[in-house]
Amino acid sequence: MKGYLELMRQQIREITHSFAGKLRSLAMNITHIEMTVAHHLAAGRTTKNIAQLMGISVSTVDFHRRNLRQKLGIKNRGKSLQSYLALLRE
Repeated sequence: MKGYLELMRQQIREITHSFAGKLRSLAMNITHIEMTVAHHLAAGRTTKNIAQLMGISVSTVDFHRRNLRQKLGIKNRGKSLQSYLALLRE
């Protein structure tokens, strides 16, 4: 059982680091909190849910979402940030 848990931890670390690496390669100036918001968005969480999980306001999450869109060059309002980030996570 212990070996299985360690394997799971390692796989989670690899997934997280590869996502973070891809995100940083696209926009090197992403802050820690923007990275956290991006992880939650890529996992399919809503803005309201992210705010609750992080203990911040919905407007603060919206602020970070706007910054992510700008830093990633997503200008088209019809393009979903959540879908974009989910694709990076794959």
